[in-house]
Amino acid sequence: MTVFLGLIVIAAIGIYLYRDSIARNVANSVLKNSELAVTGLSINSIGADNVNFDELVLEWSGGSRIRITGIVLPTNIRKTQPGVLQIDEIELIRAGESDQPVSIAAILASILELPQNVPYSTVQIGRVSTAELPPLANVSWESTDAGQLLRLDIGPFAVTTGIEPVTDSEHRVSITATTPDSVVAMALALAVERETSGFVISGQSTARMAPLLPVMHAIGMVPAKITSIDTLLWGAVNTSISDNPQEPIQVEATLQSDNGMSLEYRIDDHSQMQIRIVTHTPTVTMVEYPSLDWHATVESGEMKVSTASIQDFPLSVTALTCQAGIICTLQANIATSDILLGWLAIASADVSAPMTITVGEQTLVQLAETTTATFRGVKNQEMTAESIDLIRFTGATVHVDDDGWRGMSDEAHLQIEGIAAPSGLSGSLATTLSNVAISDGGATITSEYHIDATAAQLTLANLAWSVPNIAGTWKVVNNKFSAAATLISADDAIQGKLALKHDLDTSNGEMQLRDVSIDLNSRNLSKFLLPAPQTWDATAGHLSLGADLNWITADDDYNIKGNMQLELDSIAAFRGDIALTGLSTELRTIINTQTGHEFEPTTLSIDVIDVGLPLSEITTEFQVGADLSSVQVDALSMSLLGGTVRTDPFNYSPQATAAAI
Repeated sequence: MTVFLGLIVIAAIGIYLYRDSIARNVANSVLKNSELAVTGLSINSIGADNVNFDELVLEWSGGSRIRITGIVLPTNIRKTQPGVLQIDEIELIRAGESDQPVSIAAILASILELPQNVPYSTVQIGRVSTAELPPLANVSWESTDAGQLLRLDIGPFAVTTGIEPVTDSEHRVSITATTPDSVVAMALALAVERETSGFVISGQSTARMAPLLPVMHAIGMVPAKITSIDTLLWGAVNTSISDNPQEPIQVEATLQSDNGMSLEYRIDDHSQMQIRIVTHTPTVTMVEYPSLDWHATVESGEMKVSTASIQDFPLSVTALTCQAGIICTLQANIATSDILLGWLAIASADVSAPMTITVGEQTLVQLAETTTATFRGVKNQEMTAESIDLIRFTGATVHVDDDGWRGMSDEAHLQIEGIAAPSGLSGSLATTLSNVAISDGGATITSEYHIDATAAQLTLANLAWSVPNIAGTWKVVNNKFSAAATLISADDAIQGKLALKHDLDTSNGEMQLRDVSIDLNSRNLSKFLLPAPQTWDATAGHLSLGADLNWITADDDYNIKGNMQLELDSIAAFRGDIALTGLSTELRTIINTQTGHEFEPTTLSIDVIDVGLPLSEITTEFQVGADLSSVQVDALSMSLLGGTVRTDPFNYSPQATAAAI
């Protein structure tokens, strides 16, 4: 007997010393038909009422683990007496993507059966964490005769889930998420029905987006650049969960908002965009599990966009579709008036633009080739246009990131009508912009351009001029405009180069004309005018023009200064019955619109002029007056009837009714 008692004592000591190993073997024998195994277990103490575990580690066959610490397990749970299981922390550690999908239907069935399998019980967990989701805290689950109740904290929200049985195959589920100041951020009222092949879930939902935004940021559903969303969405929710885990779960929500949605988007550290959206139709959203792919559609709505420089810019939106990653396609239509874009004022705009928007750390906006646009009443301080129409377009791309926004387009063809400038210039033209680039948040714009001579007509000094083909580049940097152009007609009759600079803030600028020439041997002067004059023309010769001009605007006074050179070489022309050949001269002028122009003395020669009598070998020295109203002739000679005619110096005024020679 003494020996037997001694063996019992030795066995008891052994069981206590090796309790972890024994308990692990017992637990694994219980779990042998599941995919779980106990790979780690540490018992702190065994008492009359509780077993205290330091750690319990469960591992799936795929390698994912659940690490549970600080477990207090009651040993006296009875069918009618509540028991409390306390756990400090549960950590879910995923091994990676599993080839075997999780059966959500089986999990849901187990949850619904918990009050039957674990009646009158309470589970309290201090913290549940996993790498993919925000941590859960203060988790409390209770089972009662009326069903089960789950409470937990996730971020700033207190979430309460209640499940009540209605019949053996139907349950009512209510879920609410409340902020610390008792605002209900989300509420779901669902009916869960068991069918032959799975579950059908339907019900109503409400969601207040402003308090939910931090959670949507945390799980990557909404990019961080969207800094504010304010709306209350409500509507029906429907889904079905198949017993076959291979079938994805699709959740459909048909949501609407009574007061629309407001959101703010951070363009960069110094600027942001406010967007106000009012939808005419419900938003239909589909979410798929386990991929978490989603898409949402809105048939039509109105949008207003505001930035530091634009207030309440209106857009009509149709066929809006968004999907996971926040990639949206839509048809945007603009019909608005009185637009101010920096230095440019637009009386009205009509734009139709199919576009794709991708929102993330970098936002991408792509305009389709089918975009059309008409702008009316376009003006700045120097020029106006009755209308500008976008005729052809290769599309455009706009990037938005922490450095601001920038845009680019390969080509845009514009028709500009009703051009008018203070100088008296008017007309219309067609231009093609290519390699358009906008950077620095719109402060820098560069582009190549081409103006087609066949689609351009300009009027100056009451004459309609046919212009040459014009090609070059232009740019705007911090409201300073500059352009370079090459002029060349199809028959090379007009050639030249132009450089222009203009400050859009001060209206000061400068222009250089270089190597501008008109070859009248290739084309009569009348061919440059529309309609061509019938009573006069220049039919041969060569004209050259050069200029360096600058202009200054002060107190609404416009002053042009600079110098200009005009050279005529071997010109042949007629006016009525008067004809001449071989006219050559060179005019050099200092331009000043305030004090008057200064013309340098120069010479003029004409081979022959026929005024009824042939006058030949005409030469003269002359100087044009500052006000252009008179000409001082210092020497004039010509051959007439075999002799020579010379005059004394005289002053000639075209306005005078008589002149003395």
